[in-house]
Amino acid sequence: MQFAPVAPIHILEAFETYKQLGDYHLLLAHDVVKHPDEYRKLFGMRTRQMTVILDNSVVELKEAVSLDMVLEAAAICQPTVIVLPDVYEKQQETIEACDEARKTWKYPLDKLLGVGNWTFMYVPQGTNLPNLIYCAQFFSSDETIGWWGVPRNAADNIGSRIQVSQLMHMLNPTRKMHLLGFSNNIMDDMLTASQNLNGMIQGIDSAVPIRIASLGLPVLMVYEQGLPPRGDWWDNPDTKYVALMSENLKRIRTLLNPYVPFSGEYGIAAMSMEKQLETLLPKAARAAR
Repeated sequence: MQFAPVAPIHILEAFETYKQLGDYHLLLAHDVVKHPDEYRKLFGMRTRQMTVILDNSVVELKEAVSLDMVLEAAAICQPTVIVLPDVYEKQQETIEACDEARKTWKYPLDKLLGVGNWTFMYVPQGTNLPNLIYCAQFFSSDETIGWWGVPRNAADNIGSRIQVSQLMHMLNPTRKMHLLGFSNNIMDDMLTASQNLNGMIQGIDSAVPIRIASLGLPVLMVYEQGLPPRGDWWDNPDTKYVALMSENLKRIRTLLNPYVPFSGEYGIAAMSMEKQLETLLPKAARAAR
């Protein structure tokens, strides 16, 4: 099971310097276009095999980017997977947007990336399980779509992504599957990712383990007061690489692959008991001890 760290390009560059970047990535199209030279050097000119998913930035921009921006970003980072446009929590609009895109995007992307060098990812939307699976049924046999994308809002709206991923796999068991982002329930994210589904679940992406490191927080499955808000972390010029980002990256990869040894000064598993309690327990509970 693979984890794609989502972070500003200068932090991804730091991971590459420390040989922690990995070979599984999700890149935001609008950010690729914003920093073309950096993304081209790190991904477009890569000398090793990678899975590079080019996301449509719908969560960040509130609407999917245009074909022109997809083509501009694809020319820079040379993706292997292109996320079709989806409309947040709207099944019919998602169906219509994907129907148009799959007809008009394939030729220019084939011309740019080469036939057989890339494939589409389809991200069904809906506010409940029947609506989302109704959306998923469309294009379930389309051979130009090689990946399912499981939206993170499904966990919030439905309560879990486990049933969603299982039903999508039933609709087309030959498609690879990617979990888009951490939801507000990291336990469910981990459980969904840990399913085998005949080896079709490839990985999950998130900025959360990297972002919370800026606040000095380790990776946990549950936080007492929930995850802190995203705020302006991505664009804030004060956002710098810190060692805890690397330790959190190691930790999340260990949670997804529990048989791979983990060690690290900042990882919760490597902390002393007192340090773990200090991290996990509220002040009142620590005082009561």
